[in-house]
Amino acid sequence: MDIDGDGDKEESMKKAGKDKKKRMKKESIDSKLAEIGKEAEAVKLEAQLDYLHEYIQEKLDRVNSINEDDNLKELIDKSKMKQMQREIKDLERKKVKMERIYEKSCGKKYTKKGMVDEVETTEEV
Repeated sequence: MDIDGDGDKEESMKKAGKDKKKRMKKESIDSKLAEIGKEAEAVKLEAQLDYLHEYIQEKLDRVNSINEDDNLKELIDKSKMKQMQREIKDLERKKVKMERIYEKSCGKKYTKKGMVDEVETTEEV
């Protein structure tokens, strides 16, 4: 009879039992390491997406501030402005692709973690 599933029907019951325990331990360690690897990948993607989101926002703010100021708008080279807008669109596309990858690997939609202000309430006694 094959106890540990390795195809060896001639080994002793005691040895087969030990082999099975070793394999179960190894499988649980490997599965835990794989789980940690998945979590690390998710954290890496989140950090990359956060950075990309902030970088895009900086570029958009810069373009918007230039467009709002008529004096500055006259001084800026039109081709440079179009180039910046094109770069922003490319970055947006890249961000969308990365968000799809994040959703596939993590099974959830990416949401940017915003700054949360803690409000302290004081109780009067």
